Amino acid sequence: MRILRFANIIVPKTWKMIVLFKTIIWTFLEVGNLNLLLTLFCIYAVVGVELFGKLECSPDFPCLGPNRHTSFESFRAALLSLCHVSIGYNMSAIIEDTMRTCHGSGSDCSYSYLVSLTYFGTFLSMFHVMFVKLVVAWRIRTAPR
Repeated sequence: MRILRFANIIVPKTWKMIVLFKTIIWTFLEVGNLNLLLTLFCIYAVVGVELFGKLECSPDFPCLGPNRHTSFESFRAALLSLCHVSIGYNMSAIIEDTMRTCHGSGSDCSYSYLVSLTYFGTFLSMFHVMFVKLVVAWRIRTAPR
């Protein structure tokens, strides 16, 4: 009887520990997906600074989208610009400004129509696929059973 009483106390706690362990594993998987999304933002921000960092905005060549907060002049500004593009805020103006021809005095301007469309097309498609995967995976795991 004492052995059965001990089993009656231990078995429910063991199942609770198994559920807790499974929850911890699912949480680590979600953190991995979120880190992958943040890594995507950082990689595209660095590439955006290299491609569109010398985008000239002047009275002769006005910019519609980029301002002092949303430009590709620095890593921080590029991250903010990518956040704006990913949620659709002023997205068309930012993309349109990066597609124009180079009017700088130097010959090292590298932004063009095809480069801009490829850059933003791949960024938006990858971002939306990862974001939907993250939200749907979270919703499936937290759904009542």
